[in-house]
Amino acid sequence: MLVLAPLPGAWVRVVANLAQGAGASDIDTVQHLLDTRGPLHGNSSDRILAEELDWASRFRFRHHLADSFRAGRVLLAGDAGHIHSPVGGQGMNLGIRDGWYLAASLARAIRAENSGDAEEAERVLDAYAANRRATAVDDITATNQLGQTLFSPAPTGPSAGPREATVAAQQALGLSGLLDHGPHIEDTL
Repeated sequence: MLVLAPLPGAWVRVVANLAQGAGASDIDTVQHLLDTRGPLHGNSSDRILAEELDWASRFRFRHHLADSFRAGRVLLAGDAGHIHSPVGGQGMNLGIRDGWYLAASLARAIRAENSGDAEEAERVLDAYAANRRATAVDDITATNQLGQTLFSPAPTGPSAGPREATVAAQQALGLSGLLDHGPHIEDTL
C-alpha cells in the first residue's frame, strides 16, 4: 500500500506499510516506495522523484481498551476508554458518539435520582458503560480487519471479486457509525 497526499507548499505526505524491521525511514526508502509502488512505477521516463524529506516516523497499529467504562461515579468516554488504529478515522467518531450517549445517560440518571429512583439511575449508567465498551470492541475489531484488508496483499485468482467487495461494503457500513444506536435509553433529552 502507498498513499500520496498533497499538502500545501508542494509537499506530499507519503504513507506506506513496510515489513517489520525494514530499513530506516529516509529519502532512499521513500524513493524506493515511489519506484516500486507509485502510480508511475515501472515507467522510468515519468518517474516521481523524492527531492527532500522533511520528517519521517514509523508506527505500529495497536489498540487499548478499558476493562470497564464505569467505576462508581466515574464514567469513561473517548480515548479514556479506547484507543485504536487510525484506519477508517474511527477514534474521534467513536469518542463523539460516546460523549453524546454519556450526556444523554447522565441526564436520564440525574432525573431518576432526583425523582428518588436510585436503582434506575444505576441501571442507566451501567447500560451506558456496557454499551460503549461493546461498541468500542466492535470498532476495534472492524478497524483491525480493515487494516488487515488494506495492508495485506490483494487477493488474486478465481476467489477474488464480489465476496471481497461485499466484505468491504460491510466494513464501511460498520465504520460509518450508522449502526451505533447507543445504550437504548428512552426519553434521554
